[in-house]
Amino acid sequence: MDVDISLVADLKPQGGSLYQFIGEVVSTQPLQLSARVGRNIDGMDTDLYDHALTARRKFEASLPWVNGGSADATGDPNAGECRGGSAGAAMGGPRGLGGGGGE
Repeated sequence: MDVDISLVADLKPQGGSLYQFIGEVVSTQPLQLSARVGRNIDGMDTDLYDHALTARRKFEASLPWVNGGSADATGDPNAGECRGGSAGAAMGGPRGLGGGGGE
């Protein structure tokens, strides 16, 4: 994945560090992300993060509007709906930075 960080003004990436990005997927072949937000996650417990992400995905998959239901407990058919579809996230080392040499 290539990550374009030109819009993230205050991020100064360093080789060997892990970063997390939120932005827009601008191409799928090859996969490219235009980052709007980026942060260094060297101190993050990545095993715990992966565990939390797995638990969230399992919970979201159990929600009725995700599995073809039409409404939540309030009866609102739009509750929990994600609109826009412009957010993406990626984690990676320095090879994924700057829009070149990605995995």
